[in-house]
Amino acid sequence: MNEPGRSARLAPWLVRLAAAWLLGVSLIKLFKGTPASLPPFFAEGWFGPDLNFRLSIAVELVLGLGALAAPRVFALPLAALYTLFAVVLLVLLGQGAESCGCFGGALKFPPALMLAIDGPLLLALCFSRAWQGAFERRPPLLVLALTSLAGLSAPFLLIPGAPDTGSTGDTPPARPRYIVLEPTSWIGKPLTDSILARWLDVGALPDDAHFILYRVDCDHCREVLRELERSFPDDPKVYVLVALREAGDEERRVVDLVPPGELVDLPGDVIWHITPPWEVVVAAGVVTSARSLSAQ
Repeated sequence: MNEPGRSARLAPWLVRLAAAWLLGVSLIKLFKGTPASLPPFFAEGWFGPDLNFRLSIAVELVLGLGALAAPRVFALPLAALYTLFAVVLLVLLGQGAESCGCFGGALKFPPALMLAIDGPLLLALCFSRAWQGAFERRPPLLVLALTSLAGLSAPFLLIPGAPDTGSTGDTPPARPRYIVLEPTSWIGKPLTDSILARWLDVGALPDDAHFILYRVDCDHCREVLRELERSFPDDPKVYVLVALREAGDEERRVVDLVPPGELVDLPGDVIWHITPPWEVVVAAGVVTSARSLSAQ
């Protein structure tokens, strides 16, 4: 049998290089990331931000681990994934996004810089044509099965899940890394059954009120709250202003005016995944409506 040429010997290592970078990014997302900075069209589509976030990590881990163990087998799926990355990054560049969301919010990484890394790796995969190699010894099926199982299960085992909705009395809730807030799912239910009851003493808040969920460093929240304050004398309402806190947000504060009402904060050591501001209307302790104010 002829000895494989230099380019053929190099091909599996090019695949492993691309796999190593993919694994590095996915591991940062696994241990530090949240859905907060995923591209909106990906985070909100299909199965929702939480499951999409976990599935994206699972796919990356399976392909990354698999490509390290069997470069020829996984080279083509890896190239397809890098092609998808390139398309997403080009879309984000066209939208003027400041961060690609590739690290799940753990790091802010410009789309142009990520494309400068992913692009050459994609070209290397394509030119290597490692999937055509015939000299690679096939790894045992048990190895491939174990790497796939590890990749698929890691995001669901290692990322803390959000707590169940509803109040737990005096039991302090465990701190997950992030919580996805879906106010429309609270409609028709008592506020005490919503996830807010895990983090706020809703029993001490008005039973009939307009709850406004906002961030203090959100420009659009500032404009909405200013408008609510200006219209308050003509259209007085009972407001509960719920600040979605984040570490260091006071340094970035832009909200300078709010309508009269109760001021409460959600904990700042949890990432609250929602695009504020939102208005949640509560009547007799039951959520009657919920709407996003971000498009106004």
